[in-house]
Amino acid sequence: MSSRSAALLASCLVASACGGGTTDPSPVDPATADLTVVAFYDENGNGLLDLSEGVRLPGISVVAAGRNGQTAGSGEVRFDALPTGSQSVSVEPGSLPPFYAPPGPLSVTLPRSGPLNLPVTLPIGGNEPNTYLAFGDSVTEGFRSEDGRGWVGRLDEMLGAHFGEATVINDGLAATRTIDAAARIGASLGAYAPAYTLIFYGVNDYNEPDCRRNPPCYTIDSLRSVVRDVIAAESLPFIATITPSNTGFDFRTPPFRNQLVALQSELIRELAAEEGAVLVDLEEAFLAYGAPQDSGLLFDHVHPNDTGYQVIADTFFEAIVHGAVPAAASRPGRR
Repeated sequence: MSSRSAALLASCLVASACGGGTTDPSPVDPATADLTVVAFYDENGNGLLDLSEGVRLPGISVVAAGRNGQTAGSGEVRFDALPTGSQSVSVEPGSLPPFYAPPGPLSVTLPRSGPLNLPVTLPIGGNEPNTYLAFGDSVTEGFRSEDGRGWVGRLDEMLGAHFGEATVINDGLAATRTIDAAARIGASLGAYAPAYTLIFYGVNDYNEPDCRRNPPCYTIDSLRSVVRDVIAAESLPFIATITPSNTGFDFRTPPFRNQLVALQSELIRELAAEEGAVLVDLEEAFLAYGAPQDSGLLFDHVHPNDTGYQVIADTFFEAIVHGAVPAAASRPGRR
């Protein structure tokens, strides 16, 4: 290589004129840093993410250094290029599922190594975390569903996929009425110690002559007693309105039956607001599909088919994940 060629090559390498652009890396701003935040359910309330704590909270709003982000399915949200130094991180309380309580604003110093774990808690006392008690009659048992699991098995899968952990216990007892529910709720709470109690009762009260002649007979008083027992046990109450019957299916389903369902369901809505239970509006969900006899949701006079059971599971899921605790009954967070 001639001396002139060597000089040109050296000049090319220095100026990057031969490659069509610079090879220098983009400069890093030393005044910014990235941060990953992990929102998790702090089961024991110690503020730490323990190995046994597998629940993550997707879809909640986190604010870091004045910037808003939403957690993904993993419970994580990443903030790029935040200012270095001491910064505040907090959760928007309204974005949490019902009853969850956020921590106060956390202070984090950037840059830092590793994610910031952000604990949220539930006021469940000594009850079993991530345990849901499905408390009802034969519709809760899953009668007439092809796989025998009804809405309970479907909800178990949906909650597990969403949060990471969930166990839904089927405590359905066929042919029982709300007065039976009030009598047996204490034993069920004692046996299972559920974090959540999902109350779906009232379909069979129509079979009581006094409930047909003098509504609401014992329905609302019984359900109120159930909700109060659930709250006294520090379980989290969710209460459903009544699914419509299949008008005209047989002698058990005259049009009047659904008039009674509408009356009782409206009273259940009021009860939920008064007692601090999250409403699961199954009547409204079923009526969204049209007249009960044409909805395609019912197998017989009152029992859903698999499509109807899925609607029940979907409605409970939405209430658990996105429902609202009545403002007057909101409770401060503890374990």
